[in-house]
Amino acid sequence: MTHQEKFEGFDFSRNPYEQEARERWGDQAVDDSNAKISKLTEAEQAQLEERMNNIYRTLASLRNGSPASAEAQAAIGEWYAFLNSSVGHHYSLEAFKGLGQMYVADARFTRNIDQFGDGLAQFMCEAMAIYAEQQAD
Repeated sequence: MTHQEKFEGFDFSRNPYEQEARERWGDQAVDDSNAKISKLTEAEQAQLEERMNNIYRTLASLRNGSPASAEAQAAIGEWYAFLNSSVGHHYSLEAFKGLGQMYVADARFTRNIDQFGDGLAQFMCEAMAIYAEQQAD
């Protein structure tokens, strides 16, 4: 799998799914994400990608355990913080939970995420729902 194929579900700047993203999250969210990413140098984009991959690898190493475990919740909390600091859009807890549901409802996302380990998308979906519920309390 090429580097481009690996992340095609996440990069709105050259994404054939941009229109779908606009319909789901609105023009402002996509425009903000595009603007934030386009301001980054190639080195900064590579650092961002590496941070994302590290979070995925950490979550993948935990995926055979409970998504409610302290370790899983800490890692999914890091994912929430990463998304909110890196993509130019702030996810509410409810939107974060919905994003997790999309990870398993949309085969494109499942394929991209599960490349880090079979079942990772499902694990993240469950961990994100737990995280959102616990943080809302």
